[in-house]
Amino acid sequence: MKVLFKRNWLTPDHYRIRVRGKAEVHEVKEEWKDKLPSSAKIVDEAFIIETEIPEVVPETLSEMGNYLAADHERQAVEMAGEIEKAAYDTLKASKEERTKRNRQAGAARAREALAAKKEKDNVKVD
Repeated sequence: MKVLFKRNWLTPDHYRIRVRGKAEVHEVKEEWKDKLPSSAKIVDEAFIIETEIPEVVPETLSEMGNYLAADHERQAVEMAGEIEKAAYDTLKASKEERTKRNRQAGAARAREALAAKKEKDNVKVD
């Protein structure tokens, strides 16, 4: 059966049903029907959570200008977010590259020290 949960719920067999957002529909066993929380609603198979998307139809030219300006602002914010993400990815890649070079340099120094120690041990004093 399908149940609409408004809050997280721990099932009788200790499985956590998490709700992200306002409400979510989850599949639940029939035998748990009497153990459901009071905020849960049993829904039919064809239940769909309706999300309202307001349709904006500007009536005047000034409203249309405001609507388009808001759209440009939204696009500018999205573009700024994309630029910030690209900068973060570049910085992360540069840090990873620097870490890799440091690791390689440390390994090279360790190899040189080991070779020097072996060479020192192989030299016999007469």
